[in-house]
Amino acid sequence: MALHIAVLAGEPYAFAERAHAEAVVEQWNRDSAHEIAQGRAQGFNEAADGLGITGAVQSWDAALWDLASPGGTVWTRMPERCAVFCQFAQYRGYSVRRRGGWSSLREGWQWEFESRFTTEPAVPRVVDRGESQVLITVRGTSKGAVEAAFLEKVAHVEANPNSDDALHPTQVLRVVWGTAQSDRLGTLMHQPDVAIHVRAAVACGLVHEEPGTETRLALEGRDRLALTTAGRDLYEQNLAHLPTWPVDGSWEPNRGVMEALTARYPVTTALRVSD
Repeated sequence: MALHIAVLAGEPYAFAERAHAEAVVEQWNRDSAHEIAQGRAQGFNEAADGLGITGAVQSWDAALWDLASPGGTVWTRMPERCAVFCQFAQYRGYSVRRRGGWSSLREGWQWEFESRFTTEPAVPRVVDRGESQVLITVRGTSKGAVEAAFLEKVAHVEANPNSDDALHPTQVLRVVWGTAQSDRLGTLMHQPDVAIHVRAAVACGLVHEEPGTETRLALEGRDRLALTTAGRDLYEQNLAHLPTWPVDGSWEPNRGVMEALTARYPVTTALRVSD
């Protein structure tokens, strides 16, 4: 059985009826007319006229579709299409949120088969992307609802940047060890809840942030962690002998170190203290 594939920006979407695939491609190309013309004007004819931007209909065997998209939807009707507004903001920083990228409100057409499609007035999301980065996105069909939800989420993130803070002494020691072992810091940054432990290390005066260089995309500039004098002393006296961070319980910090960390953690910051 042959399927009719609408290839849109390089992504294939399968239709049982050729008329539906052709109608989607025709509308896609109308929606993308400005982008296509801009690509041609800039000399990128191959990209503008090829499948990179311009949509096209292809015929595929059903077996090929199953191989390319296992379990993928085969549309038997015309999918919905609606105008969706979107706005985003990016923040960086462990101990203090610093505003990075901030987009203006944008409007674009979204199809039912696209991941950004929605029929809701406003759908807000706040995502911790790791490495001290927080992304706020709001999209929806109502301009006013998207704007209001966006400002609400921005205000919440700026007013409550660290509402989940807690002191886990062993994890703070791991941050200090990883910061000293700079070649191991990348692995550390992918650990669950690392932002909580970095902020605790900052609050204890053991680590400080050196903001990365801001760039057009904001997320390209990474924040750098460095040990304070107190953090360096703690590392050299208690952690420097560890070639790798023990994960099997073969090493435990002594009680004096744990008590010293708890004492260093400001009472006004300590919402929770546990380990």
